[in-house]
Amino acid sequence: MTKNTINNKNNEAISAAIDLLVSKEVDLSNVLSKGGLLKQLTKRLVEKALQAEMNNHLGYDRYDRIITSNNARNGVSQKNLINDNGLIKIDVPRDRDAEFEPAMIPKRKTRIEGLDQKILSLYAKGMSLSDIKLQIQELYGADISESLVSRITDDVMDDVKAWQGRP
Repeated sequence: MTKNTINNKNNEAISAAIDLLVSKEVDLSNVLSKGGLLKQLTKRLVEKALQAEMNNHLGYDRYDRIITSNNARNGVSQKNLINDNGLIKIDVPRDRDAEFEPAMIPKRKTRIEGLDQKILSLYAKGMSLSDIKLQIQELYGADISESLVSRITDDVMDDVKAWQGRP
């Protein structure tokens, strides 16, 4: 199969899914609601990507009978992830040797890109750390600490100063 054929099939599948969503029987308010389809889709995509990373890390797919590694899957751990759609609970796969280091969402990282920029923007506009915390809680339903907001702004303080000093 050529790349164009694959892209055409993907586009057709996406188009069919969209047609199904906008059919008369589907309530579109659920798609964009706080716990709606976009949030569920994000969760599913992130978890599938993490499973693919685990397959690559171990060198075999899940349920393969021929295993070429001494390391193996060891269940999942739950992680709260904050992104533009709010707080999402994802299942992160584990391996027995605890060597798996996901590239998409590294260990101890709880935010997807985009949230940091919003926090910086609010900080650069003069909001206090407690105001930013409340704003993030209202927008995303994520309870973050003022120390996390402070850590984010400290990590990129040079960017904040450059943004504040722009012409």
